[in-house]
Amino acid sequence: MRKKLLSLREIPPTPFIKGGRFKNIHFAKGDLKNLPPLLKGGEGGFWDADGFTLIELLIVFALFFLASTAGMVSFRNYTDSQTLNSAAKEFITFLNSARVNAVTQTVPSVCNQLSPGLVNYSVKITAGNAYEMDVYCNLNPLASPILKTKTLSNNVNFTTVPTEIFFLAGNGNSPVARAVTLNYGSSSKTIQIDTSGNITGL
Repeated sequence: MRKKLLSLREIPPTPFIKGGRFKNIHFAKGDLKNLPPLLKGGEGGFWDADGFTLIELLIVFALFFLASTAGMVSFRNYTDSQTLNSAAKEFITFLNSARVNAVTQTVPSVCNQLSPGLVNYSVKITAGNAYEMDVYCNLNPLASPILKTKTLSNNVNFTTVPTEIFFLAGNGNSPVARAVTLNYGSSSKTIQIDTSGNITGL
């Protein structure tokens, strides 16, 4: 039986393919040179491509895994840092509020009831993530009512408790320099309070 030769114009729009070759279709000799490269046999032909070896695929997957892991670690460190910075800013704002009250010698009404006069304000760290603002009325050590309480957000913690930072009335100085460290995940941040009452750490 003689095989029918087809020109390119007679190729069916969706030829049947078997084993990487056109089934039951034979091209006229002069038409092969006009086929697109991906349909031709030989070098660069789609049907003669060998594909990837197992080792090549494993290398690609390994590189993809390493890049993904590095990206996740970098993102986690970034989010930890942002969470820690947010908590540190809140704590520093709280410290500055106590110091401003001391400098301006703001006397809360509770002091007038307990012991007239004002000595200093303080911020006391009472637990792993809790702190409060106290006021010391006159020289009475028992007259130190709590004015405000607050907790660190998002599982941020202090490393050392209890700690108390004093700010003297009139000048806002701190009798003792303090360093307070906050931790979150693998990140930490230390806030410094010097004897002049200056607060640094951001």
